[in-house]
Amino acid sequence: MDQDEQTPYVFTEVCPQSIFCKDNSCQLNHSRVFVGVCVEYLRNEQKFYDEGGDEYEKLRCNNKDCNLWHFKNDKFSLSKQTINGIFPHNLCPKSCGSENCGYLHRAWAEKVCFDQILKGSCRKKQCDFEHVKWELNTLKERARSCSLNQDTTPEDLCEKEKCNCGKHPPWLNDYCILYLKGLCPRKKCIKNHTDWEKINTKINQKNAVKSCITIAQERKKKIHTTPEFNEIQLLCEKSEFEHYKKWFQEQNMIDVVIIMDLTGSMKPWKETMQQTIAKIIDQFLNSINGYQVRVAFIGYRDIWDNEEKLVYWSFTKKIPEIQEYISKLEAKGGDDEAEDIVSAFELALKLDFSHNPDSILCTFLIADAPCHGREYHNIESDHLIDKMPKHYFQDVLEKYKQIKKNNFLCCVKINNRTDIMFQKMKAVIPMMIITAEKKPEDLFEVVGFTLRMSVTESKKLKSQINNQIQYFQAEFEKLKLDTLSEGQDDEYWKNYVAMIESMKRKGITGLKVIVDKKELNKENDNSSTYIFKAFDAINNREIIIKIPKKLVDNQGKISDQEISEAEELAQTRFYSSGYACQMAYLFNQKLKVSNLLNEMQPIFYAHPILYTLDRPFFGMTKVYGETYLQIQFKFEKYTTNSSYIEKDKYFYSAFSHFTYQISNKILVIMDLQGCNNIFSDPSIQTDQSWSSILDKDETNRKNKGIEEFKLTQHKDCSYLCKKLNLPEINQNSKINENKCPKELISNINGICYDCDEFVKGDMDQIKNLKDKKFKFNCNFCLTEQNNQINQECKCCYYIFQTPLNNQIKQLTNLGQCIDCKSKCQGQKNLCHYCKRSCQKIMKQLNINDQVLYICENALEYLQALKCKKCNKPYNKKSIISLEDYNGKSFSCC
Repeated sequence: MDQDEQTPYVFTEVCPQSIFCKDNSCQLNHSRVFVGVCVEYLRNEQKFYDEGGDEYEKLRCNNKDCNLWHFKNDKFSLSKQTINGIFPHNLCPKSCGSENCGYLHRAWAEKVCFDQILKGSCRKKQCDFEHVKWELNTLKERARSCSLNQDTTPEDLCEKEKCNCGKHPPWLNDYCILYLKGLCPRKKCIKNHTDWEKINTKINQKNAVKSCITIAQERKKKIHTTPEFNEIQLLCEKSEFEHYKKWFQEQNMIDVVIIMDLTGSMKPWKETMQQTIAKIIDQFLNSINGYQVRVAFIGYRDIWDNEEKLVYWSFTKKIPEIQEYISKLEAKGGDDEAEDIVSAFELALKLDFSHNPDSILCTFLIADAPCHGREYHNIESDHLIDKMPKHYFQDVLEKYKQIKKNNFLCCVKINNRTDIMFQKMKAVIPMMIITAEKKPEDLFEVVGFTLRMSVTESKKLKSQINNQIQYFQAEFEKLKLDTLSEGQDDEYWKNYVAMIESMKRKGITGLKVIVDKKELNKENDNSSTYIFKAFDAINNREIIIKIPKKLVDNQGKISDQEISEAEELAQTRFYSSGYACQMAYLFNQKLKVSNLLNEMQPIFYAHPILYTLDRPFFGMTKVYGETYLQIQFKFEKYTTNSSYIEKDKYFYSAFSHFTYQISNKILVIMDLQGCNNIFSDPSIQTDQSWSSILDKDETNRKNKGIEEFKLTQHKDCSYLCKKLNLPEINQNSKINENKCPKELISNINGICYDCDEFVKGDMDQIKNLKDKKFKFNCNFCLTEQNNQINQECKCCYYIFQTPLNNQIKQLTNLGQCIDCKSKCQGQKNLCHYCKRSCQKIMKQLNINDQVLYICENALEYLQALKCKKCNKPYNKKSIISLEDYNGKSFSCC
């Protein structure tokens, strides 16, 4: 474009940042011609001539360090021709190479003196830069050699449309010719803005603005080309690899627990243990490859020794730590002959054992005296001989036996006083080893032999279990907690099933099921279901599958109707457990914000998962599964779905009260049962005015159940209800002061919110988290927080970072970023053109008293359009029709 054709610029309409502008909404002129020019100086000059005055020389831009050109012409003019679309004042006079200097940098113009070119002369006595004239062919030839296209230049092209001049190469049809010449005023336009030197005739470098309709169509095509399941599968494989690294590390783990009498008579044994434990473990590891060993130590004395009756060191792989700890202990104390062995085993139950089902637990009891109680010895020196509960040691051993299947206990016999106790113990644990009478120097051989034997026996046990395994391919539906909403109204809970449907994750997995109804059902006589242990390959978690007993016990005699009812019950149980998990999360959040985590343990429900199997399992293809709880607490029932409530656990009823209140009295969760603070099998009573899938649960007695909760089960509020500011259900009711025991609060278990696995938690860590949200994660998932990967939000299309382990869960919620999860659920404002509902990118235009919603992609596209009559850009004063929008033009005249 010749200088004579130039329309005078209005510099207030020019963007000072030119092509470097980062404001996508900026509507000023962004022509490259202004790169390297101080636009503020030009504005001041133009203002001076418009308003009059005679002291312009005193006017300068406000930036004292401004290094741009300050032209003094009465108006801005293009006194020089371009080379490859570049004006001389565009180029950096210092050839600094910095991207932030405000100039352009081209290889063909390095070390060229621009004072000589733009001012006509260089005043430096010794100029290090080359003096060359801009108009001569020297620079033009250099520029041509730096271009991928040497047959033509931007200066040879015609920017006019529908012209037959022959200066329109077809391979440039998608490129903006005005931009190539440095004169396109738009930041982005409907044709590609690409520097001339980077244009390749064979590759179209696309950065042109696209309509939001085109973007949506391209994404839809991409989704159909690459199914979402493949994306999930790839991510799962990454996650599986990380999880299986942990899994295999723990698979060959041997947890060694040493329980030793530390009264005065045991001094030689203690000294021998501290001297030989490291040597024992080293020799064992050298004899058997591929195993890791962790050691924990528990020392006990007697009840009368008060604070010193129990000492311990938790599991560690650093054996010298244990060695040093034992060396600092003193063998002392003891009053009568009997000792407090049972408390030592109760403490052992709280250790952080390996969760891998194939790991090994090997426990050594080294004792020269029995526990208290007449049934365990025939000695006379026992102050509590008739004061201990019957079978109290056996009850603790039953829990200890359940820790894992590869569980080996070795009792080192020192004298005959422990014979009766050892036999009582062996009746509970038949595989228990009782050694012959030993001396301290025999410890090395006893411990080493038992460790090797435990490995051999565990392999035999695994071989037996493998004969009871079935494999299934299964479709799964998995719950995703809503951690953003507060659930403070009845509409939220009435629509919660629909929310589960929109947020749950679906996929295909492999199930490894142990078909042994005896393994997990020994204390399950009163239940209507059998539970079977399984491993879910894709979700990387141990689960249990619940099957009605009548289907298992009466194989071949069950009707199709009974199977259909059982499958419907499985689906109902999935949704009722979903309600309970969400309520428990909100309850824990309430405890956190109310600073009550030091007075009440958080509550969890086993996370549900619904499977559709590729073939029947006891007649059922749709089965219910949930988190496997590797926990030593006995399964207890705290309340029923009627009037019963266990008095010593009355504090749990505050959770039921909370569910009643937060749902605006349309439901209440009853039948609280589980292992300590981890519940399962909720019974949800719902208001009869509300029809839902929960009606299919036969334990839901509707209003009758709610009334029974109010009038009998929770007649009086718990002290916790008052602290949670829950309104009284019954006026003038008393406050039940039953409180959660401190030992339950300090030793909590839970379900990891990221991987859904059972985990032992650290209450101090939870309370000290600075995050306002209640969080509960296993150590592995906490470590994974540092393993960030990029994910494209499927709502706003922006890239966001998320931990790899969370990435799987993000897909549950359609891969949405945090902003879209909070802003875009259930929104009705749609883009006028592409019909997207993302509120993060939605813009509101007020045109002729009409409100128009368009996405940011549509706004960017509209700003790139120009009137087909006057060539002016879109001014937001009229609504462009869909036809004009798709046709890439409009008329404002």
